[in-house]
Amino acid sequence: MFSKIAQAKDQFHNYARKIYEIMEEIDETKKKVSEEKGALEGLKKEKEELLTLKEQQASSLNQEKQYQSQKVVATEATVAELQTKLVELQQDISLLTGKSYTAKNIKEAVEYASKQTGVPKGVLYGFLKMETNLGANTGQCTYKQVKKDAISLWYGTSSKWKASRDLLEKRESIFYDIVKDLGYEKDRKVSCTPRSYRGQGGAMGVAQFMADVWKGYESQIITQTGHKNPDPWSLTDGVMAMALKLKKAGVTSDSESAIRSAARSYLGTDHAPYYQGIIYWSKNYQKIF
Repeated sequence: MFSKIAQAKDQFHNYARKIYEIMEEIDETKKKVSEEKGALEGLKKEKEELLTLKEQQASSLNQEKQYQSQKVVATEATVAELQTKLVELQQDISLLTGKSYTAKNIKEAVEYASKQTGVPKGVLYGFLKMETNLGANTGQCTYKQVKKDAISLWYGTSSKWKASRDLLEKRESIFYDIVKDLGYEKDRKVSCTPRSYRGQGGAMGVAQFMADVWKGYESQIITQTGHKNPDPWSLTDGVMAMALKLKKAGVTSDSESAIRSAARSYLGTDHAPYYQGIIYWSKNYQKIF
């Protein structure tokens, strides 16, 4: 009887020990599970942060691609616009001179004249642009037509305009001397007599100098270019003449006040669209040249 009780007691202790061991294993397993869960949570958070970062980077990259795409489109549009303006400028000068000058020709002539006189390149580009866009005076008339129109439109036979007629006769005579010396025909094209305001045509070449004004600058042009017989229709001589006249007008900077003063002197009157156009081109010439 006692032996059965002792045996039952031993079995109870064995069961208790096994239960304790199982409980310890359960606790250990819970601890490991908890640690693994924490690690997984950390890994999950890290992956979520990486995913968020990648999404942000992808969004930023997409935005940058869109910006660059828009920038390319805008740049292409600007280039196309500038190319159009360059063609326009070349056409203007071609109409004026009867010659086709490239951007390189114009650039070289302007840079040389600027270096020799100190007149800013931008100012020269501005005056060149506006002098070839004045409308009627683009070098499409003979001097015979200029004289006929000036008298019929503005001067007539009135004694009031005798001085103007005398100046017209003087300029005509000088003009024919110039073209004869250069070997040109008498019908060499000059600017037409304006119909929108009282004045005379007869301006020559890219600088649009009247014959008497050109003769007044000839010796200075020779000194600067070395050309013994300056040609108003020569790009180099014409731009040099323009630079010399602007230098005389005091253009040593591209300030708006200096340009306006020089424009008034060059044109002979204060015409807002004229000097405003010069100011614009003086500040934006680098976009083309």
